[in-house]
Amino acid sequence: MIVIADTGPLNYLVQIDCVHVLPKLYGNVTATTDVMQELMDPQAPEQVRRWASTPPSWLRTVNIQPLPSLSHLDQGEASALAYASSLRTQGESPLVLIDEIKGRRAAEAMGLAVRGTLGVLDTAGVQGLIRTSDALARLRTTSFHAQHQIFEAFLDRARSREA
Repeated sequence: MIVIADTGPLNYLVQIDCVHVLPKLYGNVTATTDVMQELMDPQAPEQVRRWASTPPSWLRTVNIQPLPSLSHLDQGEASALAYASSLRTQGESPLVLIDEIKGRRAAEAMGLAVRGTLGVLDTAGVQGLIRTSDALARLRTTSFHAQHQIFEAFLDRARSREA
């Protein structure tokens, strides 16, 4: 499975010390140069900038131009979806890791599979890679945003699994 990561999931997984689950779940992950630039933005948390400046060997970087039809998205999202779309035209079925609702809707409209930070953490918990409730508690200390009901549903599922 080809997995393409947008900025958000990488950013939050680094901040909560759970980025190590990505290669265990998916093997290699791909990010565009635009995503990597966003991770190294001076406004990004220091630990995220440090991680992005020396990415792990499982993170592959590609350079691709965003599609004009995706100009309503930020550069990272637009380039990630452009890359996923190019793979789809080659017969691949990539998974896009993306949190922002506009980006998710655009990906779904393009027929792409999506998973967000919460979904990654849930899957990692199901596979016994992390204690999801602890990861979600750390996620709450970041700038991560999700609808309260959705966040609580993931937390409830994690608590019942971990009980």
